[in-house]
Amino acid sequence: MNKDIKDTTIAIQGFGNVGFWAFKNLYEVGAKIIAVSDIHGGTFAPNGLDLNSLSKYYSQKKRLKGLMVHQ
Repeated sequence: MNKDIKDTTIAIQGFGNVGFWAFKNLYEVGAKIIAVSDIHGGTFAPNGLDLNSLSKYYSQKKRLKGLMVHQ
């Protein structure tokens, strides 16, 4: 599509093994990931989600539902 990855906004459905690694790899190359969901719900941040905060919350709660993003 001749588009720079840093100029994209992405939503990821699923945060298991595939979704997590998709998020991590896209995040590390500069994509702005604005939404992610799992079987229980999801979260949205128009300015982009932070991988470290998201991973920490998910490892503690085992779900994304309830994660509040302050922007």
